[in-house]
Amino acid sequence: MEASTTTESDLDCGARDGTAARPRLFIREMVMRNFKSYAGEQRVGPFHKSFTAVVGPNGSGKSNVIDAMLFVFGKRAKQMRLNKVSELIHNSTNHQNLDSAGVSVHFQEIIELDDGTYKAIPGSDFVITRVAFRDNSSKYYINGRASNFTELTKKLKGKGVDLDNNRFLILQGEVEQISLMKPKAQGPHDEGFLEYLEDIIGTNQYVERIEDAYKQLESLNEKRSGVVQMVKLAEKERDSLEELDGDLRSCKDQFKEFERQDVKYREDLKHHKQKITKLEEKL
Repeated sequence: MEASTTTESDLDCGARDGTAARPRLFIREMVMRNFKSYAGEQRVGPFHKSFTAVVGPNGSGKSNVIDAMLFVFGKRAKQMRLNKVSELIHNSTNHQNLDSAGVSVHFQEIIELDDGTYKAIPGSDFVITRVAFRDNSSKYYINGRASNFTELTKKLKGKGVDLDNNRFLILQGEVEQISLMKPKAQGPHDEGFLEYLEDIIGTNQYVERIEDAYKQLESLNEKRSGVVQMVKLAEKERDSLEELDGDLRSCKDQFKEFERQDVKYREDLKHHKQKITKLEEKL
């Protein structure tokens, strides 16, 4: 029976990650005792591992099955369209002045198999019970042992059911609210459809890590920008040095040409001096 919708009683309370070998929690059956329209003990189940529909004519008690889940999971009376908890106790002509009403939810961990069946994990069964009394008080029990909502919340959270952030029971009126959500939260205290989905599928645990990663990325980009600027300056200096190097090589080539011409001129001058000396001797 799924815990993500009220009209679909497929309360698949465990986390799904696509792997068949991972155990998940599901509701095997529910037992109601003198709860609202149900007199005496009424068992609902066993539920299918993936999908169960509760059907019936108006007034047959379909909504009371959902109220039973809300009750055992700690919801207040007003969330079940009542003013006080004692109104959950069944009252009819043949059953008057009853002292209490109770709901027990039987959980079991299973491993789904490739052939569509499942394997129950031995020793994984446990029962959560809540009982309402005439004085508008209520008590919780785990496997018949007196408990409290804090212990109940901790146990179920360890199995993947977060009662503090209820995303496994979606009531009829909430469907319209979800459809009217903004695509994304506008502020830190706002919730959009994206944040709602992240909470359901569990990716919200990565939001803080992603934000930290973005901050690191921004810091690295700033450092990269600084390094890029330094590289550009170095490239400019390199280009300038390469230009100077080209000028220096040109000067060296010109100087060598000057030296070559100087040697030639010196040889020519020496030759002309010798001619002048010979002419002078003749004179």
